[in-house]
Amino acid sequence: MRCLMAGTMILPSGMQAFANSTAGLMLRLSVLNFCKIYVAMLVLRITIMWFPNINPYRQPFYSMIQLTDPYLNLFRGWMPPIFGIDLSVILAFVVIQAVIDTLTIPRF
Repeated sequence: MRCLMAGTMILPSGMQAFANSTAGLMLRLSVLNFCKIYVAMLVLRITIMWFPNINPYRQPFYSMIQLTDPYLNLFRGWMPPIFGIDLSVILAFVVIQAVIDTLTIPRF
């Protein structure tokens, strides 16, 4: 199998052709925009939890909690709370930011 360089990653020639196609570019940009919107939702969700006078179980906040909790629950068991503060959110932000950085098209 012949491999070519794509940025800093080595991809097989079939994947390289898809990555350079219009469909591949659109898929990459769509996932990138989804991740950016998801980060904004995570920031808003974490910010809302700091204010006790806002009821997070009313709409539209409850829908946002339902969308963001499955991703945050992946990291909750890895880092224990320190002084009652859940720091696993930091790890969740690091992972999604790494995905965003990977999908970002480098400028020349």
